[in-house]
Amino acid sequence: MAILTGMGEDGAQSAVSCRQVGGTVLVQDPQTAVVWGMPQAVLNRGAATMMGTLDDIGRWINEVMHNDHGIFRSGMA
Repeated sequence: MAILTGMGEDGAQSAVSCRQVGGTVLVQDPQTAVVWGMPQAVLNRGAATMMGTLDDIGRWINEVMHNDHGIFRSGMA
């Protein structure tokens, strides 16, 4: 799950739920977020796995999706 720039806290509980079942939650860092409310809400709840720039998050997702365990290689897509 990726939490990017945004207002409010509505995605924070979903991020917590994601982590509770073993998911990964990526949060956009404050230096690149236009509005820091949503990423901050996720951090405040301790639900972030990783924080990075949009480029960092994009690279991480690309690596996961294209490695031997990623969805595209496993035939699930």
